[in-house]
Amino acid sequence: MCKARPGLIGEVGTVFGEYDISIKDISISSVEMEENIKEEIHFTIKSPPHNVDLNNLLDDIYKIEGIYKVILDDDEL
Repeated sequence: MCKARPGLIGEVGTVFGEYDISIKDISISSVEMEENIKEEIHFTIKSPPHNVDLNNLLDDIYKIEGIYKVILDDDEL
């Protein structure tokens, strides 16, 4: 969940790149919450390298301005 702003997707992509994670697909949907519109951005990624520290990855993603919530679908991890 995030607040939409220019450059946000690129910043997330940069973080994935720093962890050698390739993005396969991106989808964006708007969600109305408490009289505000937020966006959900779903990234489909190739399985990350086994040496990726997911806690560090999540910490880096949460450092991006506008990111409120990250959910990992660990079926693929």
